[in-house]
Amino acid sequence: MSPTDDTGLDDEQLTRYLLGLLPREQAERIDEAGIVDDAVAARLRTVEHDLVDAYVRGALSRELRMCYSALALVTDMDAGAEGEAGVGQEEVFALFRSNLERLTGLLATAVAALPDPEGCSCSTWADGIELTYDIP
Repeated sequence: MSPTDDTGLDDEQLTRYLLGLLPREQAERIDEAGIVDDAVAARLRTVEHDLVDAYVRGALSRELRMCYSALALVTDMDAGAEGEAGVGQEEVFALFRSNLERLTGLLATAVAALPDPEGCSCSTWADGIELTYDIP
């Protein structure tokens, strides 16, 4: 069981909130609690950090039994380079703009090629397996 606070919120609920998986009334309750209660706001930041970490590891979608794929568009070509002149914001935006048509085409092709969700194993991969963690 994940930790709860005085509001009765546990990490599972906060995860579902951050992923937009809660009904509107529950989400609004957490919205308000995150604004008026510093402890809830801090827990939301911690859960959000854990979600980002899971996303980077590629585990988030699998843990939540969701179909998922990552797509990145590198626009800051000097990131991590040392001793060279930096790339400015205008150059980054120009590179992004120059790749928009390619990106749009790639996304349209990928979406058109998506399989029927009924045949997808993303939501059933853990059926019959005893997991060591809770799936929100």
